[in-house]
Amino acid sequence: MEEFAIAISNLAAKAPPPKPSRGSLSTRKRRTKPPKIVCAGQATLDFINFVPEYPRENSENRVLHSVETIGGPVGRGAIAASRLGADVHLLATVGTGVYANALQDLFKLEDIHTNWFVDPEVKSQRSAIIVSGEQGHRTVFWTPQPRADQEMLKGVPKAFQSADCAFIDCTDEALAFTVAEFCNERDIPIVLDTGSYKPWCEPLLPLCDFVISPEKFFRVRSPDASSLSKGIRALSEQIDVSLVCATLGERGGRYKLQNSDTIHKYDAFSVDPVDTCGAGDTFHGAFAFAVGSGLSAADGLDLSAWAAAKKCERHGNDGIPYQFELQRELGAKLPL
Repeated sequence: MEEFAIAISNLAAKAPPPKPSRGSLSTRKRRTKPPKIVCAGQATLDFINFVPEYPRENSENRVLHSVETIGGPVGRGAIAASRLGADVHLLATVGTGVYANALQDLFKLEDIHTNWFVDPEVKSQRSAIIVSGEQGHRTVFWTPQPRADQEMLKGVPKAFQSADCAFIDCTDEALAFTVAEFCNERDIPIVLDTGSYKPWCEPLLPLCDFVISPEKFFRVRSPDASSLSKGIRALSEQIDVSLVCATLGERGGRYKLQNSDTIHKYDAFSVDPVDTCGAGDTFHGAFAFAVGSGLSAADGLDLSAWAAAKKCERHGNDGIPYQFELQRELGAKLPL
């Protein structure tokens, strides 16, 4: 196990310099069949409880509504990409017990090809989530998924072969670097959901093509930057990738394209939210679908903002939109 950890540390340390750009989304050839999106990272079981207001300490509170559903950056993102029309494959770890069984059973209800690696030594991952108030804001209590082992990492080439886009998160260092290295060798574009800032992800950033992060990522990474735009610009210039994007929830987002000095803006779609849990995951999965489908950056971000907003209109994952909704609501605007 120690040798395995050293090998992963060496892989991160010898990360190659930023690769040549694979081009903007708009220069990619439009596809005539569903894009193959391969996802690797965290999928978990979410127990979501909806309450009128956030509970006070030492109090008892009645739950208005509860949902048991698929969560995790890659787990929920895979659902978004699949429902929008992609051929989605998921590479993830799982533990044992009732939580593992429930998570795997829920995935059987989605049109996703799953490849699970089971760690028999630990109970499976799950999250307890409180969604409170009229705006559906959430508080998450989570347990980590089992780490990828050598057997799982050996399965990366087979899983990602012929992928049109890879979608990864920053929840498993060994898995993320192994996927990035393989995809770089085969010119497969990578969408990265960084989540909160983690120092170990620094050498991973330039290995990806589309780096999408929440606003708090930039605040922690660039504490001396006087504005979000300066934080985005600094990261973009340092890692030289196709897109660096900061998501701002109901305020839309900001992004910078490679070889451009402009900080662009995309708007959020206005909805009456009941559950914001997983809006970001949905955004990232929808953007991976857009990359695989050959949309421009602007169109891809608009599609992703729309999908995230739709998700917030209903409880759990019920709001994550399907392809027919995309065609009905954005078909006249986007070159789908």
